[in-house]
Amino acid sequence: MTPKMFKFNRLVKPASLIFASSVIFLTSQVHGQNSTSQSQLEIQKQSDNQAVQSSTQKIENKESLLSLFKLEFGLEHSQNVSVDELSRRSSSLDLGFGLMFKVNDNSSLFYKSALSRSNTPPNDTEMSDSIIGLSIKGYVITEQFKTTHALLSIIPTSEKSQKDNRLFAGVGMSNGLSYSTDFMKTSYSLSVARNFHEYDFNADGLANIQYSLGHKVELSIAFAEKWSFVNSGTYKTAWTYANKQRFAFEYHSDLVFDVSDKMSLNLGTSNVGNALKANGQDSNIKVYDENTSILRAGLNFNI
Repeated sequence: MTPKMFKFNRLVKPASLIFASSVIFLTSQVHGQNSTSQSQLEIQKQSDNQAVQSSTQKIENKESLLSLFKLEFGLEHSQNVSVDELSRRSSSLDLGFGLMFKVNDNSSLFYKSALSRSNTPPNDTEMSDSIIGLSIKGYVITEQFKTTHALLSIIPTSEKSQKDNRLFAGVGMSNGLSYSTDFMKTSYSLSVARNFHEYDFNADGLANIQYSLGHKVELSIAFAEKWSFVNSGTYKTAWTYANKQRFAFEYHSDLVFDVSDKMSLNLGTSNVGNALKANGQDSNIKVYDENTSILRAGLNFNI
């Protein structure tokens, strides 16, 4: 409220001094009350502004916190190349998902797992084991060369690990080196892992794997604006509780099309199996095999 202003156009005569004094006194009282009301309004406005700023800050803090999280999803249809003469072609629908949280500029926490639903009767749905890890920013050797590091823990969320292998948990670590240019990226990583089981042997009477050592090589080549060719191969050596060695390999190859920064399509093939043949000497590693390879088509996106 604006204070009332009283103006006198002429001098006050002595006979009117008391009246004038009263008017001046009342005017000062009204002016004081109005000043107090104005101060209260200003305080209220400041309080309202602070409340608005606080609410805005909370929203900004919430948005800033959400920006630290990243969700990844992958939906794939996969089927065997070979066809069993006595049954239909084996295929499944797979959903992979991951969550990443940026701790700081040098490290991030992540979680990964997958669900697989068989398209052949009885159409079982299975969950893979889950991986919880800490990714650590490596040392920058040059603009192209960088080291990579991660600490891993395996959570037995699959039915096979829980009921057949009786796995409690697994821990591991990975260290590697990557090289990247504008159109190519390649990397090599060495990983070691240790599993903890309730029993040395699983439900089928086979010795469980206690230790494993893995070598992984990845190569990604961009040959067009949104097209790339991605390959990865892994060779694993494992030691059972019975101190027996086992050898395995994985190979994945994909043609990838980037629809946007958050979405991509892939078409590829995979082959997984024993690295040695039954005689224990000859190599069984194949990029493509008409009996064991799998064809895949998928959609990947992140939030």
